[in-house]
Amino acid sequence: MSANIYSENWFRVSKLRVSLLDSVKIHKQYFKKTVWYLFEEVHNNSYFRTEENAYRFIKSLDSAKNLDENWKEYINKYPEISPNQDEVISILIQMHSNNLLYFKNKGQNEYIFDKLKKKKKKELLQKINSFLFIKIPIYNPNKLLNNIKFLSKFIFSKTSLILWIVVILLAINAVIQNHHNIFLQTQGMLAPYNLI
Repeated sequence: MSANIYSENWFRVSKLRVSLLDSVKIHKQYFKKTVWYLFEEVHNNSYFRTEENAYRFIKSLDSAKNLDENWKEYINKYPEISPNQDEVISILIQMHSNNLLYFKNKGQNEYIFDKLKKKKKKELLQKINSFLFIKIPIYNPNKLLNNIKFLSKFIFSKTSLILWIVVILLAINAVIQNHHNIFLQTQGMLAPYNLI
């Protein structure tokens, strides 16, 4: 947490009662020896990635309390890793733009629904306007990659490297021994009758 924990814009969000949507799935990921958490909203296919400290704060959000109460409670529990008010506002803006938050206020829910409809309409117009755009739905390859993990250990081993070098050397040897036949086969390759 930085030295300046307060924000002049805190009054705009402090009374909001927010929490994660029930439909949000969380995936733990490792990237460059750092733990990241990916929030996935399954209904509108939106994502948000954050580090562990912000993840803990987001998970602690409870719509039964307002944001100010949530933040003060979190800061009392974890003073050394708590986000400051500007960081909280930034996290909320990013999560709200990806439709990952539940607002207890009914008007906010209607606003989010309208925003989602506008976003879908905008995406549809972009697809129609861009005739070269092809979106093919694919599946999550994690299960397949986990199942074939043992192959990668074999393929990227010293044994495989030595075997690959031996095969390359044998191929080079075969080319050297049969270089006359190879050059005879390629002589008429660029002739006009062969171009078609």
